[in-house]
Amino acid sequence: MKTINKFLGIALLLSLFIIGCKKEKADDPKDEHDHHHSDGTGTVSLATTFKVGTNPYSTDSTYTNGFGDDYKFTFVRIYLSGFNLTDHDSVEQALPNQYLLVDPQTSSYGLGTIDAGHYHDFNLTIGIDSATNHSDPNTYPIESPLYPQSPAMHWSWNSGYIFYKLEGVADTNNDGTFETTFSYHIGMDALKRQVSKTIHKDVMKDQDNPIQVTIDLGKFLTNVDFETERTTHTMNDMPLATKIADNAVTAIEIQ
Repeated sequence: MKTINKFLGIALLLSLFIIGCKKEKADDPKDEHDHHHSDGTGTVSLATTFKVGTNPYSTDSTYTNGFGDDYKFTFVRIYLSGFNLTDHDSVEQALPNQYLLVDPQTSSYGLGTIDAGHYHDFNLTIGIDSATNHSDPNTYPIESPLYPQSPAMHWSWNSGYIFYKLEGVADTNNDGTFETTFSYHIGMDALKRQVSKTIHKDVMKDQDNPIQVTIDLGKFLTNVDFETERTTHTMNDMPLATKIADNAVTAIEIQ
């Protein structure tokens, strides 16, 4: 009888232990956001806002750089590409629309359809991947951002895309007139830059799911002196082009 009671006691303790473990696991999930993709799909879009420091972007607005020079932008175009979302298993899902040519006049761009569910990270490239960069723009459909643009976003002489153009005028002698022009055309495989941000984004089924991207044009020009660094078409001034490309990573804010 004692042996039976002993076994019953052990069985009871094991049962309580198993129940306790199950409850602990249920009460302490790894991450409330971590769940697998749900059935169905949702669309993803890029919602872009341009600014300069704390000020909204406008070609009518005057800004001041770190050297105390007033300036205005006259033309801005930026290639963004390589869009993907990473889930909690570190699996990347590339978005269907991989190339955008963004400008301050447009605030929303479709990135296509993806599995609904929770994603941890959003990744993009400032510029264009090497294979596409050296492809022929005329092989793309006319509606593609990779098709020849006007003004041009491709160097025919260099067989590559201009990743971004930033152009404007500056007042470098503080006389109230914008006597200096600046022009920064950045390209080359080595100058593309990756941006990754943990955003914890839920892509909802049968809905559009915008990802907010703010582009601070002032940060592209951090430590760029309009008096001595007025222009680069990349190859003619690689140090300046590299400085601007490195600045570009800090200029992209993702929410």
